[in-house]
Amino acid sequence: MENRLSFGIGCFHFGIKKTPPFKFKGSEYIKELRTALQSISNIDNINIYCDDIFENWSIDLTQELQNIKRGKGFFP
Repeated sequence: MENRLSFGIGCFHFGIKKTPPFKFKGSEYIKELRTALQSISNIDNINIYCDDIFENWSIDLTQELQNIKRGKGFFP
């Protein structure tokens, strides 16, 4: 029998480094999430599943977002 360990993330929040205005896309969020997880040496075989609606979602950001450490609201 093979030993198997799975790990799931319900939410993974990134601080955005771009300066508005720009378009933020769900597909870019997924790409950044994959890059962040792949940078951890003891994580492999990463599978990320999301709805097509989120992957195709986008929003125009015209104002700078609050610092992630302030803890108010959420994005995306």
